[in-house]
Amino acid sequence: MNVRTTITLSASLLILVLMPLAQAAAQDISAYELVSENDVFKNELNAAVARATFPGTLPRLDCAVEYIRRFNGEDVVYRRGPIDLHQEAASSGTAVEGRHGTQPAASESAEQVFRGGILVDLPRAGETDQDLALAPRGYRYMVRVALVPMRYENATLHAKVFLERAIVTESENRLVLHSSEIFSRDVELQGNLPLKFDLPEWDASLPDGGRVVPSSLQEAALITLEIPRHYGLPENLPEPFADRTLLTYAVPQTSMVRLSIKVQGEDRVLEEGMRQAGTYEVVWNAADLPDDDYTAVFTASDAEGKELYRDERTLSKSHDAGNWTGQNNTLIYRSDDARFVAGIESGVAYQLPADNVRALSNMFTHVVFRLGYRLSRRWEAGVMLGQEAFHETPGPNVDIERISDYGGVVGYTYGYGGAYLRWTLADTFLQPFIEAGAGLTSSAALAQLGAGIKAELMRNLSVYITPSALFHLKSEVSTKLGFHYGVSVRF
Repeated sequence: MNVRTTITLSASLLILVLMPLAQAAAQDISAYELVSENDVFKNELNAAVARATFPGTLPRLDCAVEYIRRFNGEDVVYRRGPIDLHQEAASSGTAVEGRHGTQPAASESAEQVFRGGILVDLPRAGETDQDLALAPRGYRYMVRVALVPMRYENATLHAKVFLERAIVTESENRLVLHSSEIFSRDVELQGNLPLKFDLPEWDASLPDGGRVVPSSLQEAALITLEIPRHYGLPENLPEPFADRTLLTYAVPQTSMVRLSIKVQGEDRVLEEGMRQAGTYEVVWNAADLPDDDYTAVFTASDAEGKELYRDERTLSKSHDAGNWTGQNNTLIYRSDDARFVAGIESGVAYQLPADNVRALSNMFTHVVFRLGYRLSRRWEAGVMLGQEAFHETPGPNVDIERISDYGGVVGYTYGYGGAYLRWTLADTFLQPFIEAGAGLTSSAALAQLGAGIKAELMRNLSVYITPSALFHLKSEVSTKLGFHYGVSVRF
């Protein structure tokens, strides 16, 4: 191991950004299986984690590394940057159900490590003043970085950092390590200032002896810890949500914080206590609450109780929305699992033009079965099968033929079938909707228009009522005006 590495704080990040000569593609090594007879980097890292004495868990911190190649001591060639270093263990704790919702558990023995790495191209001719052999296909340059936190105070992360540069063979999803150098140092990462590693000379060669990393190549690595500069309560994810949503809040300095949800005049506290600078996450489980808009309130105070920051955010709960899963930020929509809708409805209607001999002969009862498919959270389409019937048996003075001419009546009842389309206007507990349908009876075509309101009593179980008009399109148009009411189940 070469220990001549010099670690310096860089104050010239603008130079690195403004003067790149080229930027080539790179791959994250997390998708690969690393094959090595003796993975020294992993062994050293495991030993450091075993010796670490960091108590408790960290807030969620963003950490990045940039790999740099210089040319003539001034110009900088970026191979990729920044590269996210993913924090492990802190975000993988089990979830604990509580009165105020679900939030990540804090394990006192959690081992927290930032890990990351990339593959870049081997140095090319012209990047140094030395001749380079033509590298065989499949060989890449790997840079791995890991940080083991020791303590975090006053916006400063004290940690041990491990850095490896290596020559590897890339084959599909496997990386075979041939030669490497590993460095480790105790570092302090503070206030978004980058920490620069100037890498020493390294005459690295391929297994067949071809030189691919000449000693004149100038290399560096830049590590940056991103901590908040301001207080903040960003938008929750997802928004709207079905049952669970992720809330994040940022604290730029040690503060007493309180995050609560207003539910029917009551404050449900999700987070409360002293927090150091960082970004924190909490998952709110609102499965026991109806669809509605709720208000999240975030406050931060100093040690004397003086309020430093306050913000509010509206959270919309809707059964048709997505849920936070905690896995790769993916969302699972309940609609994906409950696309089909089955329902039955009844109702009463009054026919126009009316038969004036007996009033009740113009009253009809309505029964319809519906089977639909939810195209999206708002749109539903399907088929309907229904039957209309006289409210009572017509008396001798009722002109059945005339009613049949107007309304398509066959005997005392008639059936029909057709298609319908329904559009829901809002994702609230009470959901207004508009629907339209078209179908056929044995003697006439018909069209239906309605505007109603739906309420979700239980998950996937709803009731609704719809003022509706049914138009019989025969030689003369007759209309039934009435109310339809029903129940639907999603599955």
